[in-house]
Amino acid sequence: MERSLYDTLCGNWSVNRAIDDRTALQQGTFAGTAQFSGEDHTLHYREEGSLSFAGTQMRAERRYRWHCDGNQADVFYEDGTLFHQFAVTDGTASAEHLCGQDLYRGDYTFRSADTWEVTWRVSGPRKDYTSVTTYRRGRYDQVRRDENFYKTNNSLKRQ
Repeated sequence: MERSLYDTLCGNWSVNRAIDDRTALQQGTFAGTAQFSGEDHTLHYREEGSLSFAGTQMRAERRYRWHCDGNQADVFYEDGTLFHQFAVTDGTASAEHLCGQDLYRGDYTFRSADTWEVTWRVSGPRKDYTSVTTYRRGRYDQVRRDENFYKTNNSLKRQ
């Protein structure tokens, strides 16, 4: 990644998630938005949207606090408990989290400044599912970044 993780994540994102729950033998989806906002290396993450499972649709939201330092992140639940940590190398990162006897294994892939993905594989006595989430930068942030690029690069002219 050319930019810091903080700068890469900051802003608005569309979120699409596919969930394969092997315990319940069901597939689900989530569609919504996420926002990373903050200062001093701390980002507040808020996700809102619609979760669908077996024909039932419900409103869903979650919040985390991310502390970013260069290409590293510590991700905390709302109550301040550490969820996981990772460091991005060559656009990818891995993380693990033990919740009781259930193990969460996460793989992050940063495809570009505007698209990234995280896959969680969860296994244990209570859970057995895979969740694949794709983040795409919101249109407003893309336009704002493009405008800033043209303002700071005098040799380029807007067409």
